[in-house]
Amino acid sequence: LWKETKAKASVVVGHDGAVYCISDVNREKGLDKIYRNVYNNYKELGYDTDNAKRRATDALYKTKAFYYLEVE
Repeated sequence: LWKETKAKASVVVGHDGAVYCISDVNREKGLDKIYRNVYNNYKELGYDTDNAKRRATDALYKTKAFYYLEVE
């Protein structure tokens, strides 16, 4: 969604069946760089790939560069 400038929102279905809507993306923040830096830092600390990805994703949520909610 962040890279697709024409997109206004995205619906994401998680592996557990949870459905999320992501919108209002601030494309001026370098989300890809933030993700990559956090991911690499955790990998260097010895975290496995899944945990490093999870923590990098959590870091993106904390930027408040987009709005997301779980759709019930």
